[in-house]
Amino acid sequence: TEYTLHDAHSWTVTHTVKKEEKTYNGMKKNAELKLSYNPVWQSAALRDAVVTDPEGVEKKIGREEWNVMDAAWVGGAPRYPAEKTLVASLPGVDVGSVIEYTTVETHSNQPFFSAYQSFNGFDPVVEKKVAIKAPSGLALEIAEELKDAVTAAKDDEDGSVTYEWSAADMPSVKREDDLPPWWSFNAYVLASAGSW
Repeated sequence: TEYTLHDAHSWTVTHTVKKEEKTYNGMKKNAELKLSYNPVWQSAALRDAVVTDPEGVEKKIGREEWNVMDAAWVGGAPRYPAEKTLVASLPGVDVGSVIEYTTVETHSNQPFFSAYQSFNGFDPVVEKKVAIKAPSGLALEIAEELKDAVTAAKDDEDGSVTYEWSAADMPSVKREDDLPPWWSFNAYVLASAGSW
């Protein structure tokens, strides 16, 4: 995931994912992508998506396989700006398939930038990278609990600063009822340009 900050109130998020579906449940859960956004201050787009079946045959998503719809709550709250959901049906997802996709979100006219990223999940993570690129003059508050599994780097050049965190071979977290807050027992990064 890469955050590119234009200023404290507008930014772009590019999210690239590659995952292998090992179970029927995972196949059903991940055969469809859903991106929610509010067009008043956000946009969302699917840059590309490819499904590679167990035999190595690639299937790319076509424009006819994704739609933009109103969010489910829109009809019940007409006084609020209507949220949209981009739904993309991935072609030929099966057990053993590898799904690769990139989404791009833009945010503008926000009170301030903030982002939270965790490095663990209910599925094991082979590799995860998070980067934040910001103008050098933009003050960012960064809170992190990296444990031993996450490395951090900072690069300052040409009027911009880049923060990057990387993790590898993160085990899955066991699903349990009444789990404590995720940040209290997993590695995380929290970045903000605000003062709240």
